[in-house]
Amino acid sequence: LGGAARSLSGLELIFVSFLVEDNMLQTWNSYSQANAGWIESGRKAVLSSPTTNLEPTDYTDDPIHPGIFLPEFGILPEVQAPFFGPGPYFPIWMQSPPPFNAALILNVDAKMTSPSVNAALTARETVLASVEDLSFAGGSAIKFEDHENFHNRLVDHLQTNATSAFDHPHTLIFTPIHENPQDLSSKVVGLLSGILPWDRYLVNLLPEGVRGITCVVKNTCNQSFTYEIDGNSALYIGEGDFHDPKYDSSEVVIPFHDMLRPNETSAIEGHCVYSFHVYSTQEFEDRYRSNLGLILTIVVGSTFFVLIVTFVLYVLLVRRRNNKVVNVAARSNRIVSNLFPANVRDRLLQEDEEDEHTGNETMGDMSERDFGNRSKLKTFLQSENLDDETTSHDFTGRSNDGEAVHLYKTKPIADIFPDSTILFADIVGFTAWSSTREPSQVFTLLETIYHAFDSIAARRRVFKVETVGDCYVAVCGLPDPRSDHAVVMARFARACMKRMQELVHKLEVMLGPDTADLSMRMGLHSGPVTAGVLRGERARFQLFGDTMNTASRMESTGKPGMIQVSQETRDLLDLAGKGGWVKPREEKVIAKGKGELDTFWLSTHVYTESLHSSNGDSDFNASCSDLIASTDLTPAVTMRFTKSERLVKWNGDLLLRLLREIQATREVMQPQRSSRSQPRQAIWDATGREGTVLDEVKEIIHLPTFNSKTPRSADGITLDKEVERQLLSYIKAVAMMYQDNHFHSFEHCSHVTMSVSKLLSRIVAPDLSGTEIKDGGDGGDGDVQHLLHDHTYGITSDPLTQFACVFSALIHDVDHSGVPNTQLAEENPKLAAMYGGRSIAEQNSVDLAWNLLMGPEYVDLRDAIYKTPEDEARFRQLVVNSVMATDIMDGDLKQLRNERWDRAFTNDVSARPEGSPKDEIDRKATIVIEHLIQASDVAHTMQHWHVYRKWNEKLFLELYNAFVHGRAQKNPAEFWYQGELGFFDFYIIPL
Repeated sequence: LGGAARSLSGLELIFVSFLVEDNMLQTWNSYSQANAGWIESGRKAVLSSPTTNLEPTDYTDDPIHPGIFLPEFGILPEVQAPFFGPGPYFPIWMQSPPPFNAALILNVDAKMTSPSVNAALTARETVLASVEDLSFAGGSAIKFEDHENFHNRLVDHLQTNATSAFDHPHTLIFTPIHENPQDLSSKVVGLLSGILPWDRYLVNLLPEGVRGITCVVKNTCNQSFTYEIDGNSALYIGEGDFHDPKYDSSEVVIPFHDMLRPNETSAIEGHCVYSFHVYSTQEFEDRYRSNLGLILTIVVGSTFFVLIVTFVLYVLLVRRRNNKVVNVAARSNRIVSNLFPANVRDRLLQEDEEDEHTGNETMGDMSERDFGNRSKLKTFLQSENLDDETTSHDFTGRSNDGEAVHLYKTKPIADIFPDSTILFADIVGFTAWSSTREPSQVFTLLETIYHAFDSIAARRRVFKVETVGDCYVAVCGLPDPRSDHAVVMARFARACMKRMQELVHKLEVMLGPDTADLSMRMGLHSGPVTAGVLRGERARFQLFGDTMNTASRMESTGKPGMIQVSQETRDLLDLAGKGGWVKPREEKVIAKGKGELDTFWLSTHVYTESLHSSNGDSDFNASCSDLIASTDLTPAVTMRFTKSERLVKWNGDLLLRLLREIQATREVMQPQRSSRSQPRQAIWDATGREGTVLDEVKEIIHLPTFNSKTPRSADGITLDKEVERQLLSYIKAVAMMYQDNHFHSFEHCSHVTMSVSKLLSRIVAPDLSGTEIKDGGDGGDGDVQHLLHDHTYGITSDPLTQFACVFSALIHDVDHSGVPNTQLAEENPKLAAMYGGRSIAEQNSVDLAWNLLMGPEYVDLRDAIYKTPEDEARFRQLVVNSVMATDIMDGDLKQLRNERWDRAFTNDVSARPEGSPKDEIDRKATIVIEHLIQASDVAHTMQHWHVYRKWNEKLFLELYNAFVHGRAQKNPAEFWYQGELGFFDFYIIPL
């Protein structure tokens, strides 16, 4: 390690000294004697090096000095008494390379070796000492001839000025070691020092053959040393400044190292600030003086002037011509307008256009004789104009039986391409995934993925045919035929597969849970294909033939995350020397209309040749390389951790958006409080609470009345960074509080938050078409907002309510043990007694999550959620009602909720509870919120069959796991089917 540090830094020797206070002196002396074994280990490492010239006889076995002593180099250490002067001390303890005689150098107080030590302790950063004779220190571990050879390989020297390498400038460098490396103001606990040879930094500065540069090394301690730079080598001239004063004007000053506090540090006594002063010489001037620059300047300037004159003349001529055309057209239009009525004028212009079309048709016939259909097809594909002019050249003819037939005057643009490879790619799981997303999220996914595919296709000269839903179709081998179409398409498919895997993991933060679970299924087939432009309205390019159908079958019979290729494509890859890319599929494929087929899997491994493709796909290849390198980690742990982190980020973004809406509404609803003097105490404290969380459930939670002031867009709100940090920290803490269950997990709660957000967006944005504006409103934004407020019983007008709903979804299963409340009561009777034996898991979740939120580390987050006791009380009440509503297994509580729903929405006026109209609205809002989170908690049963199967299996595994471990009396397999039917009949459908 020491040798590597010396090699990287260029230092000849490295010393380590530790801080020893006065009261630690005896302890240090004992420690140094007992732990000197590193010296022998270091010597063995040096002697075992194949490049060493040292022998075991070069080292002595003298023990280190028994205590810290002064560096009186003229007196032998054994006759020196240990030093007991005022501390602190910095004894030299470790050294690389190890010393020849440990007694001469170890336990020397480094603080007394140089005044620069005090400078380093004062500056608290790296300092350099003055240049001085360090032959004693250097010779303590480096043989004289080795030192000479080292410097001779670097720098030559004038014999008149330097007789040995030790005469070349050397200096000591000191770097304080801080107790906390990240905090330079922390206590200094040691010193890292070394011998810096300046020769090491004056070589390999110029290209070979470039010479005639003088470099003077100067410091603020009034020392200077001159070198002459000659290509990769240098010549040491001697001590002093020997540059030619003639070239003072060409001086370039380069600081040797940057200081953290240059103004304060440079003035400290004992700190020498070094810099390189570079000068030209007569030799350098003679070698490189040339008039070529002046000549090139004149040539470029002259050329630029001629171009400007030419361009100005061209612009003037074009402008003059355009003015003539415009004037003629204006005069013609005035003449026609004056001579003919408008309808006659339009008819004349139309006939003129038809005459032009006739002429174009004649030219088209000539073109057809000169160019083939393949050339016309290529022109169409490159034009990006789908409404080809030929689509308008039609007429009506008669068939043999006299029936009218719609025909085109021109021949179709079509041809057959005998050699091509077609790709079909389909997103696996897309239908189920999209069923739980907003339309904008669905299109965000498709646009992002297919835009990436388009970019790869453009770089690899693959033609994108179309996208149908979530299916992507591409072809290689047309309109420009190429013999390597199968190889190119195989590389394109693998690149798209890798890019898909990267994008879905990144998009999960934006689009929510399960996005990273999406994968691609691809199929390739090679053969002849008919390609052409199907004319008509919205004319477009299409492919036809058996090759197209077989490629589609290759995709539909494939597997997620894999690329299936046909026998024909495999044969082409084998001919191209890429047979190792594919392996046979074990079972035969039964394809519709094809029967049994032998197919193959294309390896998705990124080979070296594809990573270094010349098609310009460097950015993508680099990202794939990173992905491959990362797979050396433990896959299960890495993916699980990454998924949890993505879910935390996604939940954080969702709640941050609602916090911004709270802030925007707060700005118009009440004056903004400028500061918070003391953190407000929580209203609810589980330790001193009377009753249980369930006792806090209320039939009516009063929401704010409608305010006509429209808040500004939440996109323009900037929250304090500390609020964002605390929110993410809180969500991470909540995620860690979830137990490792199959169903009641942090992943499931993230799905519930997504469902709550989706349902809120649906009720926040209802279809108001045909709704009448009340009270004579003009239909402006304020009237629409009032209608939304009435439509949603005030939920839309209160972002805090929406935040509370999503927050409740996030925490509703915190610390769930994976068993029903009845089993939890038996396993934990103390917890059951605390919560009265009802809704135990739900009440426990509320208490744990609420107490966490009330911690001092989340004071800024709480202040962003609510600023008044009233808001805090409403937030608490919404959370309690929402989480308690998720206990659907307690029949009595379910019956009470149903009765509250009936009271809120009954049409029988006499059955309605007494109260104000505002109470009636708030009663509806309260019960709607409870049913909203109930629906979100079981949304997986209502959105898509594949989503239902996934979560139904997770719930079964959780209950079966409880049964296997003796935490449940019945095997769920015995009642699962009938239980699911009953769950739908008696809960899902009524809900």
